[in-house]
Formats: sequence, C-alpha cells, structure tokens
Amino acid sequence: MASVESSVADCSGNLVQRPPSITLECGDGKDTLIDLTWTSWTTAHSEGSGQEEVTECIPDCADGTPHRTPVQVVLTDPQAVPGESATKFQYAVISGAAGSRTERLS
Repeated sequence: MASVESSVADCSGNLVQRPPSITLECGDGKDTLIDLTWTSWTTAHSEGSGQEEVTECIPDCADGTPHRTPVQVVLTDPQAVPGESATKFQYAVISGAAGSRTERLS
C-alpha cells in the first residue's frame, strides 16, 4: 500500500495538506498561522515558515488589534484518522522571536 501524506484538520474537520494557514484557536480565530510556505511535507513531519497573527483582546477581542510575527513551524506526531486511510498531525512546534512552544492541533 502506498504511503499517504499526513494532513492537518481545519476548524471544520476537513483534512488539508500543505495549508496556507492554520487556525490555532478555532473558537475565536484570534491565533492563526498565515502565509505559510512549506519546505518539507512528509508522512512523519512537515516544516515551513510564515507569520503568526494574534489578536490582542484590548479593549475586547472583537475590537482588538492583530499583531503579526515571523515564525518557523514544524508539524509532528501524525496519527491515524479513524475510518480513513489518512493520518493527521497532532502538534505544531512554533518558533519565533518570543521563543518556541508546542500547540496541540484540532
């Protein structure tokens, strides 16, 4: 059986390969990786770069100001998707000027 490229689930649950953006906060969309360019995309992990856009919720989230910073992204830990012949990445390691952190993907 041929290997299947791993995917990322969008906020609607659709599996996407090499997405141009990944929303980290599906509830309010206030933290999103945008303008993503992928330099590597494999079944084990994927690497790329882009911008992280975070909306500062001052005075509130609806009227907050978005801020963008350049980031490097590594997607890791692909797991089988039940009922499909696909895998999806579980984590994004995000590195930028503020350091590195790991976010669980939806």
